[in-house]
Amino acid sequence: MNSRNREVKTFSNIPATRSSINRLETEVKKLRKELDSLIALKIYKPDEVRNTDAHAIEELRHLIETKESTILQLKLML
Repeated sequence: MNSRNREVKTFSNIPATRSSINRLETEVKKLRKELDSLIALKIYKPDEVRNTDAHAIEELRHLIETKESTILQLKLML
């Protein structure tokens, strides 16, 4: 069996491969660290970051949720 001739399935134009899943998982880890730092900053300095970071926090949460969903779909395709 030659793996080079194998057709690779995709989800949202992302190939369903282990390397793609690992890359997405790494991105999610980085986004989670960024989210954690924004939440910590909001807790310790609420007056300085209240408006801008609230929007950024929601965007990060949505992005993380979307990427995690994509990861699950790709894992199911393997």
